[in-house]
Amino acid sequence: MPALSVKNSLAPLTSVAPTSLMVEHRSPQALSPHPTNPRTHKPRQIKLLAKSIQAFGFVVPALVDANDQVIAEHARLEAVIRLGIEQVPVISSPANDRLRH
Repeated sequence: MPALSVKNSLAPLTSVAPTSLMVEHRSPQALSPHPTNPRTHKPRQIKLLAKSIQAFGFVVPALVDANDQVIAEHARLEAVIRLGIEQVPVISSPANDRLRH
């Protein structure tokens, strides 16, 4: 079988701007969904996420901007609200303000 050839048009990563990231804990009710979040989730998906969170915890922090607006993890936050979890890990960074849907 011939080898698969893939061309990478991206320039190599030579440096990364330093970013200060800190995991904090916030009430999921204090976080607001981003108004342009394009993803929707069926109730069954939220229920499955809730089961996973019950089994394994909320492992990966949600990303939020400086105004506590959710950038990533909307569905998992909806699941923890349904579970009544009072605090979730979030990463809030000024750099997150540049991340938009």
